[in-house]
This record gives sequence, C-alpha cells and structure tokens, in this order.
Amino acid sequence: MKIASTIARYLLGLIFLVFGLNGFLSFHTDATSQGLAAQQFGGAIFMSHFWVVIFSVQVLGGVLL
Repeated sequence: MKIASTIARYLLGLIFLVFGLNGFLSFHTDATSQGLAAQQFGGAIFMSHFWVVIFSVQVLGGVLL
C-alpha cells in the first residue's frame, strides 16, 4: 500500500507541475472556452493578473508533492 500511495503522490505532483508550468510557458494549447460567462471569467482572471497566483500555487504544490 505504501508503494501505491508513493506512486499516486508522484503522479499528482507531476500533473500539478506540468499544468502549472503550462500556464507560464504555454506549451500545450487548450480549446477555447464556450459561453459568455466562461469568456468573461477568463478575461477577468487574465486582466487582474490573478493567473500568476493560480499557476504559482500549482507549481509549488507539484514540487512539494
């Protein structure tokens, strides 16, 4: 059971690290958001520079895991 939890921890850390770095480096493009509310929310996050905090927490969490 200890091996399974270690593997799960490393995989989760890798996922957080990859998607957090993707926010800064943009090496993986994703589909555009559908709907007006999603576009407005994404625009608000981008204009307020809150995306830096979100992706920094993801990278930090991935490294710590």
